[in-house]
Amino acid sequence: MVDVKIKTHLNLTGNELQNAVFQNLNEAPSNPAAGQFYFNTTDDTLYVYNGTAWVDALSQGDYTFQNGVELVEGTRNVQIKLATGDNAGNVVFTANANGLKGQVDLSGKVDKNDAITAGTKCKITYDTKGLVTGGADLEASDIPNLTLAKITDVTASAAEVNVLDGITASTAELNILDGVTADATEINVLDGITASTAELNIMDGVTVTAADINSIPDKIELTDLSVAAASANYLEYDNTTGEFGAKVDTTVTKDSTKLVTSGAVETAISTALTSAVVYKGTWAITAATTDFSGITLPVKKGNLFLVTGTGPATVDGIEWNPGDYLMVNTDVAVGGSLAGKVDKIDNTEAADIVRLNATQTLTNKTIDADDNTITDLETDNFKSGVIQTAVRAESSASDTAIASEKAVATAIKNFITASSTDTLTNKTIDANGTGNSITNLEVADFASGVVQTTVRGVSSASDSALASEKAIATALADKTNKLTAQNAAITPVSGVATWEVDNTLGTADVVVTVKEVSTNDVVIMDVVTTASKITMKFNAAATVAADTYRVIVVG
Repeated sequence: MVDVKIKTHLNLTGNELQNAVFQNLNEAPSNPAAGQFYFNTTDDTLYVYNGTAWVDALSQGDYTFQNGVELVEGTRNVQIKLATGDNAGNVVFTANANGLKGQVDLSGKVDKNDAITAGTKCKITYDTKGLVTGGADLEASDIPNLTLAKITDVTASAAEVNVLDGITASTAELNILDGVTADATEINVLDGITASTAELNIMDGVTVTAADINSIPDKIELTDLSVAAASANYLEYDNTTGEFGAKVDTTVTKDSTKLVTSGAVETAISTALTSAVVYKGTWAITAATTDFSGITLPVKKGNLFLVTGTGPATVDGIEWNPGDYLMVNTDVAVGGSLAGKVDKIDNTEAADIVRLNATQTLTNKTIDADDNTITDLETDNFKSGVIQTAVRAESSASDTAIASEKAVATAIKNFITASSTDTLTNKTIDANGTGNSITNLEVADFASGVVQTTVRGVSSASDSALASEKAIATALADKTNKLTAQNAAITPVSGVATWEVDNTLGTADVVVTVKEVSTNDVVIMDVVTTASKITMKFNAAATVAADTYRVIVVG
């Protein structure tokens, strides 16, 4: 906040001090003078310094309460002095028809022999036995809405405490439901049933021998089974052993009336496929692959594998690429090695092969423009930097670059012609003795700041600026050593509004008067003057509207 310092007493000569506010602080001022006031914003209390200490300015002196005086809850606390002499430390109340209204803490302040009249409202302290301390015993009827009660004559034995409703339970009764006793056999076997090992293992007591398990006795008679002669080559019954047997060949022949074993079939197929090309799957490689461990043995001559993965990988001195084929040229059993027993079918092609109809990027190729035709060239087909979009200066122009059409047109346009309108940049025109003539200059043709519309103070005026006709006329008209100004909108900072006005009088020895525009009343502000500025500060809680105040400065 801004302070206006007054170095002498302010004598209001009997006039009122209106709308005044005591200084607001959250703690007492240091180095106070007797009679100094301040308002404490923490406890919302007005304090006065009595020459020794800060005291509540509204709670001083002795108070006498007559009959009927009521201390209303929520009003300011009242300091009551305790009696001295024989009654030192006590508050003495005289009973009357109205009694004492209000709540007073008498704990430890009432002599135990003093009677407490029924109807007197006070705070009462109870000891651990429920007795009233600091006064006579009270009856429940003496205190409205007070009910005294206690729990009596309830005795519980240890058994009654531990068992609900006096029920005593033995260990057996606690552990066994409803007094049922079960021996080990009854616990382990449902409903007292005893089962032997055989009964547990065999359902419903049935015993089965090994012979019974392996055969079905006396169920099917095979002695009378007849076998057709035509079937003899496929299924044969042995009357001695009672068993059936298949009549099959162990080699594959062209006899269509006989069965052959699966082993014979596999041998025949394997023999037939020897040296034939058979696709067996893929062999995945990476750049780190160094052996044929990805191929499962055994393999046969003619087995074919497609190389997949990322590659290339060099195995057994051969470079393998994804897309190649590996063919086994010798049978290799489990545990054997494929080294030297495989051939490569190269199925990859060079990346730089030129195809007639494919879209490709050519690298390191020379195309003779005399024998070949290059069509549909566009500017983006040229290497970066070859096409220039602006014609550069001679010092940086290059014979290896081509200027675009627009670049050439722009360069031609930038030439100064006699009848054209051009914008000159970095040109020096000599107006003295060279035959050049600069005409039709206007105020707008000058650089910003060259023509000043007001005559500034001596300290800020410049020889590199020109004053306009009106600025000079105004300065001459105001040569009465006076200036006036009204404020623009001002936004306070931390509750302080700052208003600055240029001091065109050029001296700090001025008289400043501030008035309220709407009322023309004089306003006292904190004013600082220099030869170039008039600075005024005042307290404001919100933005100050424009043209609220007018300042008059007289030199």
